[in-house]
Amino acid sequence: MSDVSSMRVPSGRMVSLGNLPENGRELNDASQIIAVMFVIVFIGVMIDTLIFAPLERRVRSHWGLTR
Repeated sequence: MSDVSSMRVPSGRMVSLGNLPENGRELNDASQIIAVMFVIVFIGVMIDTLIFAPLERRVRSHWGLTR
């Protein structure tokens, strides 16, 4: 079983969401940069929706700040 954190591209660099835009910049691949930006935004929205929104509702309810 391969570990994603140990995956490397042929140049020896790690494959991660942080390195993908840099690789796209070096290769002048604007579509790769934009695609990675969309993926990062999607992950952020999902984390906000699934984790932080329920937590915020619970805290507001606990302190009586709901309408």
